[in-house]
Amino acid sequence: MFEPAEIDLLKSKLPQNHLKPLKKKTGLSYATLNRFFNYIQIRRYNAEAIYDACLEVIQEFEQEKALRKMKMRSLTNQRLESGTPEI
Repeated sequence: MFEPAEIDLLKSKLPQNHLKPLKKKTGLSYATLNRFFNYIQIRRYNAEAIYDACLEVIQEFEQEKALRKMKMRSLTNQRLESGTPEI
């Protein structure tokens, strides 16, 4: 259903610990998740559920990363404004 290139793109964008949140979101077994990522054919509705869950996990990961960067900039700017030395 999904091309290997699409699955590879998903894998490259997912965080390293992606199986646990995917299992939680989809309710599917680790074996089914691994089959999907190893290009082994699974049921269409399972593949679609995994694909959609991957997109959600990627979006959450990117939002968390952006929030961390924003917090770091905020802390760095506060230190510069207050004159306290950076560690």
